[in-house]
Amino acid sequence: MHAPKASAASPWETHLPYISYTLESTYHTAYQNKYHQNPDFGPGVGYDAVLVLAQALKDAKSSDPGALRTAIEGMHGFQGVVGTYDFSASDHRGLSVDSVGIVQVSGGGFEAVEPGQGQ
Repeated sequence: MHAPKASAASPWETHLPYISYTLESTYHTAYQNKYHQNPDFGPGVGYDAVLVLAQALKDAKSSDPGALRTAIEGMHGFQGVVGTYDFSASDHRGLSVDSVGIVQVSGGGFEAVEPGQGQ
């Protein structure tokens, strides 16, 4: 269900070993090197959107909107920075609670929360 721990590149990885993997680590390192701070959630979502579009363009071999939609709807297990995407004709979000790390702030840091256990 969750990816194995890679090297720590973000402050929450030491608390959330199951969301660490090579792409996430590479993304955080590049972001930190460029902006001299840790990324929050927003840039990761934007980064993933570009990755999804790039893969859809490659798979569709076209920039036609209908072809791109079909390509995106066919993406399953697509690894992004925020989580693992499983798109379909009825799910254009692609993420569920099982495909992302859920955290809460506790004691000045991040703490992993299993679905249904947050406060």
